[in-house]
Amino acid sequence: MAADGESPRPATTAEESEPVKDKTWADRAQVIIAGATVIAVFVTILVAWQGQVTVSHNSQVTMRESIDNQLSTAITAIGSADTAEQIAGLLLLTQNTSSRFALMGETGEPAADVYSSYTTALQILSGFLSSQGQQFLTAYSDQASAPFGRGYGIPASPGIPLGIIYAADQVEVLLAADTQEKVAALGLGERPAIDLANDELSGQPWTGINFSWISAFLVGIDLRGASLESSQWSASSDLSYSYLQCADLQGADFAGADLSYADLAGANVQGADFRGAHLEGAMLAPVYGAATWSQQPAGLKALPVAQWDQSACLQNSHFWRNVPPAGSSPNAAPSPRPSVSEAPKPSAAATAGG
Repeated sequence: MAADGESPRPATTAEESEPVKDKTWADRAQVIIAGATVIAVFVTILVAWQGQVTVSHNSQVTMRESIDNQLSTAITAIGSADTAEQIAGLLLLTQNTSSRFALMGETGEPAADVYSSYTTALQILSGFLSSQGQQFLTAYSDQASAPFGRGYGIPASPGIPLGIIYAADQVEVLLAADTQEKVAALGLGERPAIDLANDELSGQPWTGINFSWISAFLVGIDLRGASLESSQWSASSDLSYSYLQCADLQGADFAGADLSYADLAGANVQGADFRGAHLEGAMLAPVYGAATWSQQPAGLKALPVAQWDQSACLQNSHFWRNVPPAGSSPNAAPSPRPSVSEAPKPSAAATAGG
């Protein structure tokens, strides 16, 4: 019984407490359901992400396989006996090399592998130029009417094979400034190299080509009459014993390059920079135009640039070297890739200023 003045406490019955209990279980159920939903969403996202990673990986593998297959196609075409196929292969090789740089982020190809592919492309071009040049010289059959070989003459029509010209063009593409930047961006600190020793590239249009950032071995190369205006070289450029007669060297930078025993007779050197270049035994009589020298080299004879006539120069046998005796076959057999000592030298008479 309640005391006087107190209100009686209401009785709590089982029926009255039941709705509260139901509400509590309902709230718990909602929390559980919500949690399960979150987990399900998370699992779905995780599975989707893992699937995307797998798809991305598979896509990378597929892309790299495609690029590798393209390289194989290029190499096969370059090895063809058909000139059109060779040219297509050479162009595809350059495209393949450029694609590897451009698609690194998508293919996931390591920087070291991209660099290796780049240097491999240079080696392929080097090998092609060597073999095709020697093949051309060996098969050349117009010596009687149009004498021609490394250091002398003008080839009979149609001239230097198109495959050689296109291959040399691709060398220029792979040495361009944008490629130099991409190679540097790989962060490997490596210096690419190319071997063009004793190659036959007379008349090659290489205006502005940049060999300065690679190691360039061009000992004994024939670049007579080549367009080398504004070309860039460095202390890592070996042009010793090279044939540069009648070449256009206007504005070229040969600072530090090795030009020992090189033949520059008849070349246009207007504005060229030879400071620090090695010029021991080089043939410089005559050259046309004013160039920059560390000191005036021995045997230099500079004529006014206005007198330079490249076509007449190339036809002038006074500027020819290594002309074989009549009746001999100078290019009868291919020779192995030469060392510095094997490179042909200008004759003593020529070096003396002939």
